[in-house]
Amino acid sequence: MFIEDFDIRLKRAFLGNRNIWLKTMLGVEDEGLEMKVYNGFFNSDIFFLYKFNKTHMWSGYHGSTRLYKNWYSIFNDICSAEMFGLRVLIPCDPLRTIIEDYGKNWSLPIEIGYGWDSLRHNEWKVYDKNKWPKSRKYYDYYGKLNLNGTLEEMNNHVGEDGIIRTDLISDDV
Repeated sequence: MFIEDFDIRLKRAFLGNRNIWLKTMLGVEDEGLEMKVYNGFFNSDIFFLYKFNKTHMWSGYHGSTRLYKNWYSIFNDICSAEMFGLRVLIPCDPLRTIIEDYGKNWSLPIEIGYGWDSLRHNEWKVYDKNKWPKSRKYYDYYGKLNLNGTLEEMNNHVGEDGIIRTDLISDDV
């Protein structure tokens, strides 16, 4: 989904939705926004795409306090597909996107321990302890901001320089 198509109603549609609900929001609207949704069986990530120039765009990937950019060739055609009984939007040429993310040998078995951090990400920035709380929000099944879960996750990654302050966490996008 392109970031210019983001509407706060999308977030609201997942909050408290009993079929597929918003578990986590990462990033902020102008810096690699990502939504993680869950339906009780599987997680799915919604990455927003940001146009960079006439040939490339990027999406954000969040690793603890670090924000990475994933680069893609521009595509404008979005198609509808069915995934686990749900209609989802995907690039009309999904193979190109898979190859850009995972390489030409994407279909070959991979070694143990391979994960997202093995992909070709470019580190973009490191959030400081005052901005980071604004970029991570965890929600419960009922759509309420899970302040304790958010604080616990963040404090697991804060260095010796201090604890995340609760007044920095808000439920805006």
